[in-house]
Amino acid sequence: MTSEIPPGRRLADLKQAARSFIYAHPAVRFCWIKVRQIQWLFRSPSSWLNGWLFDTWHGIESRKEQKLDGLTIKGPHGPEATGYGIIGSKVLFHALSSLKINFSDYVFVDFGSGKGQAVLLASRLPFKMAIGVEFAKELCDIALNNARTWRQRRKCGRLDFLWADVVDFEIPQEPCVIYLYNPFSGVILRRVLENILRSIALCRRDIIIVYAHPDYQQAILSLPNVESISKSLKYDYCAYRILPSSPSH
Repeated sequence: MTSEIPPGRRLADLKQAARSFIYAHPAVRFCWIKVRQIQWLFRSPSSWLNGWLFDTWHGIESRKEQKLDGLTIKGPHGPEATGYGIIGSKVLFHALSSLKINFSDYVFVDFGSGKGQAVLLASRLPFKMAIGVEFAKELCDIALNNARTWRQRRKCGRLDFLWADVVDFEIPQEPCVIYLYNPFSGVILRRVLENILRSIALCRRDIIIVYAHPDYQQAILSLPNVESISKSLKYDYCAYRILPSSPSH
């Protein structure tokens, strides 16, 4: 007797196959990114006005479209990036407020931080530190300038933006909230997860991943020690806690 594959699993497998095909063909990937950008614009007809108001109010520049072609990229993983996207402040704050943690005990890390909007928004919460990791130098430079012109009061202890490849970034040996706004493919996500597991093995602590637009969440769910702690279909994010393995005797 053969067991039937659940419809949800079949759909997930089809989506994963489609994503693998897209990222294996640069021209298809380019078109897919453009379609996603157009979808984002039409989901919110007032998005341009809202973006202009946000930047003007906060004294930053985050909304201009930015192509990765021609930028100075750290490391060999440019083809694995999903492109520059604008985060939604409501998504970020809804996700962070769902964690039920003492922010002052945690370091906030944004992988693929772009022009720094997520890190700057997170700095309004009392994190121990907020770090942006970005592989495009020009975007990192804009983020540093945005940090200088940011008009909102900062509550986090320290703010930093690093020009680095995420696979080479050394995760702070403190409790962390790692934020992903769907910045790269599943290939890079798995490399990042391997680094997280190694880091936890060396220093047992709480690490939470907040993943917005979680196209490759299966890579996280396949980890041996992971628990889902919150999610929202409306805001399209999932949050997970990576648990340390039991110490060997």
